[in-house]
Amino acid sequence: MKFSTLLLVTCATVYLPFGLHQFERSGRDPRDVEIACASCGPYFNTAALLAEAEFDNEEYVVYSTLLSGIDETKDGKPVKLSVLNDQTEDASLERCPWDSVIKSPNGTIPSDVESIIKDYKAKNKEPHKLSRALDLKINYLLVGRREFNSYFEGGRVDEGWQAFYGKYSDSSGYITFSRVGFNQSKTQALIYLDLHCGELCGVGGHIFLSKEKGEWKVIGGKLCWMS
Repeated sequence: MKFSTLLLVTCATVYLPFGLHQFERSGRDPRDVEIACASCGPYFNTAALLAEAEFDNEEYVVYSTLLSGIDETKDGKPVKLSVLNDQTEDASLERCPWDSVIKSPNGTIPSDVESIIKDYKAKNKEPHKLSRALDLKINYLLVGRREFNSYFEGGRVDEGWQAFYGKYSDSSGYITFSRVGFNQSKTQALIYLDLHCGELCGVGGHIFLSKEKGEWKVIGGKLCWMS
């Protein structure tokens, strides 16, 4: 895989996102990253009916923060367009454990971890439609899962990706978010991010963020799958 958006851990810092060249500069092998499943996709329940939900504005701030960091395509070019799943989807916390994800900046488990998990699970019982409430410096599009899947009907993987990038050139691929789980003070957040960027280019995992001086910072994460 030539591109990854998740989880380079050096010392106590988690950098997200990053390109493979950053692995090379660090001297680490990408295979050193903890991977729960190297060849499978995320465990989504896309059959459920879309639920109407009122998103907290802070969720869109978290989304925007993560998207702003995805600034390279799989070919190392600047991202000029973000293509997002128009609905939220979730990887089960039971299938993709969170215990090594949720940590305070000093490495300890937050005292209100139960409230974060409770909020995350409650919001992710079913998919929810996203709205155009992101704050990005580049253009973005909300594209349904049905359209995305249609590119690969009949096993047309190579042709499908050519068609996708033919329509959405200069994008990083197809990105899906879960809803965001917060602690009660909304200073810590848990989210699942999924990126498909090619036949052997994809990654998904949980990310833990902390709000420091008014800005969200990634402080932990765990890959659930990579291809």
